[in-house]
Amino acid sequence: MARNNQYHDKPYKQQGGGDYSTFTRKAQRGGAQTSYGLIILGNSGTGKSFLANLFMNKDSFVHKPSPNAVTKETEFVEFVFEGATYLIFNIPGLVESSQEQIDVNKREIDAAFGKCPNAIVCYVFGNQNGRIRNEDIIAFDALNDAYPFAAKSLVFVVNGIPSDRDQNYEGEVITLLRKELKMKTFENITFLETIDKSSSAAKSQLRNKLLQAVVTSTPKVHHKEHDIELDLDKIKHLTKHLKEMQTQFDKERSQLQAQFEQAQKQHKLDMRAQKKTLTRLEQQMADDKADYENQMRRQREKFREAESEKEKCQPEREKGQGNTTRPNFFQAVATVAEAVLDIFTPGSLRIDDGGGCFGGVKKLGL
Repeated sequence: MARNNQYHDKPYKQQGGGDYSTFTRKAQRGGAQTSYGLIILGNSGTGKSFLANLFMNKDSFVHKPSPNAVTKETEFVEFVFEGATYLIFNIPGLVESSQEQIDVNKREIDAAFGKCPNAIVCYVFGNQNGRIRNEDIIAFDALNDAYPFAAKSLVFVVNGIPSDRDQNYEGEVITLLRKELKMKTFENITFLETIDKSSSAAKSQLRNKLLQAVVTSTPKVHHKEHDIELDLDKIKHLTKHLKEMQTQFDKERSQLQAQFEQAQKQHKLDMRAQKKTLTRLEQQMADDKADYENQMRRQREKFREAESEKEKCQPEREKGQGNTTRPNFFQAVATVAEAVLDIFTPGSLRIDDGGGCFGGVKKLGL
């Protein structure tokens, strides 16, 4: 397994509880397991911290509007959902205004994949008035070159889309990404609207969409093929190239309407299939919980029955103990009587009145 050992011992800023080293050993094994990484990637300002908190349904990561990056070092929280344990990584963005910060962020990303290579990758795109940002495409291509992603282990999130968008907006964005990204095949993309973050109902709706996308993905072990290759000059060159591609895309928009509609239709079908999968998983978890509770109830009933039976048997045991442990007076009488009779009777004598107070008295040897 390819690793960058230079960063293995870098301390992580852990926001939640749990034994990180134990989780890491599980996540590094690969294969059949229920512990994975969820590595959230994307540039600054795309809402990665908000989405990580949304997934866990609590505020573990700092998220707030800021002209500068809010996440400056990798954070992680362990989270259990539907029988699987996820170690959620919130990683700084890749594209920054200074080369020094870009290089720092590269090391943070390398460290996350080195610590937890068996993972689902969630890549977050931002948008400007509905248009995908160039820097987000540039960053994804650079990351995908270094750590080749698989379609089944990759979740695309287009975050903060306008509520008044065109009816084929999702289909248009999907078509655009297939033209502009180097990775042409992706299966799992979800679109999240801008919401009132004080609304619990709106956040719950967004969370369900995010959960649908994650639980229907399959983790894979990510191998680093080469360093993340990105610098300010390359960003400038790629930005110019993308603008030219977008100009051409706009010219061909009318001819692409059929592709937009087809992509839109397929996306709706995919979303329905994801929702069914999540509903099935939730029902399975509810059934498992009910089975567990029934088993525990039966165990408690068996325990109560055993305790009741024990209490019923207690007087009988005490009675039996009374037959062998007699009051001192009667014990003395029985002993003297047996001794006296033994004087006149050769051999041994056993007094047994059928289990009364003197029952079970044994021969006294003189």
